[in-house]
Amino acid sequence: GGAITLAAPSVAGDYTMVIQITNNGSAGAITLSGFSRTGGDGFTTVNGDDFLVYIAKVNGFTHATVVALQ
Repeated sequence: GGAITLAAPSVAGDYTMVIQITNNGSAGAITLSGFSRTGGDGFTTVNGDDFLVYIAKVNGFTHATVVALQ
């Protein structure tokens, strides 16, 4: 619950990751910070809404794509 900021990864190297976010009854705004580029769906604050955030870091560039699952 509550508002969060998801910052771009800063660990050296090239890699990808997938993060699942599930809202609860006290969900707040979700902010993406420090990414070279972002895309996809917008976040909501509805209880029970789920999202996958696909993150890639290659040659110092970072990209996040948000996929709403509802």
